Amino acid sequence: MSQVKFLQKVLLLLIICLMVDRLLIFFIDRKIEANFDWRIEKVMDGEVNADVLVIGSSRGARGIIASEITENTHRSAFNFCYPGSNLLFHHFLLKTYLKFNKKPKTIVLSIDDDFAFKESPWLSFRNNALYAFTKYDYINEELIGQQENHPFSRYFNIARLRKIHLDFGPPELEDTDILWKCGSMPIPFNNKEVIFGARDTSNVTYDVSSEAIWYVEAYKQIIEDCKALGIQIYVVLPPNYRPLNPAFLKRVKEVTPKSAEIFVYNQSQKAYADSNYFYDPSHLQQNGASLFTKELSDYLKERK
Repeated sequence: MSQVKFLQKVLLLLIICLMVDRLLIFFIDRKIEANFDWRIEKVMDGEVNADVLVIGSSRGARGIIASEITENTHRSAFNFCYPGSNLLFHHFLLKTYLKFNKKPKTIVLSIDDDFAFKESPWLSFRNNALYAFTKYDYINEELIGQQENHPFSRYFNIARLRKIHLDFGPPELEDTDILWKCGSMPIPFNNKEVIFGARDTSNVTYDVSSEAIWYVEAYKQIIEDCKALGIQIYVVLPPNYRPLNPAFLKRVKEVTPKSAEIFVYNQSQKAYADSNYFYDPSHLQQNGASLFTKELSDYLKERK
């Protein structure tokens, strides 16, 4: 075979590969039914523009009902909390929201007592929540920065392709995969697998040395970003079945910039000591979430 014919075949193969790669956009760009959480796409498309934005992890997602904030305060609210997410991801979500939507008047930052500033097996930067949205260059760049996607994904669709793009079936949902139009994820039923014992009141210390500095810095940066944009931010600690750790609350006050206010639930409220208001020891059930949301809404109305 002559060198010219060899090069022609190589060129033809490259052209075919590029054509196939271009066709992959139909998998990447389509609406993915297997992904039940539409919130990032709605935010990326600039379709939210709420007055009150709630960010946090599962305690915020389950325990704060945005539609009830709207009903109680007459200010539009949207819950952008992601279960299993850490403060680095919260900061990313805030930046994403601000880039594509009008800035909210109020941010509610829900943090976890007492491991918000620590490495935790339950909290991470939720890269997997972004996989379905690699059609957006903004999301793809974040995944490149997280070393999840290869830099070649800037040029080739195959490097953006994920398993979820090839899934044409309905989402495989857990019982707790509940998502309201307001973005909240309240749980309206008991967890029959959880047996609540006596409340653990022994957790009254907090080890600052176990913190990861990057979470503290992300926390402060969220607050500083809000200050720079004239957004009022409230740091909120939702109820657990066990009492609030006073040492953790003291630490939160120490690291919170003065531009933010801290809201702590009413610790004398008997419902927060009643297992019938909780799905598990860390998460409120919907009836408990409504109670806490009313308490939070009244607090926000006082500061309107």
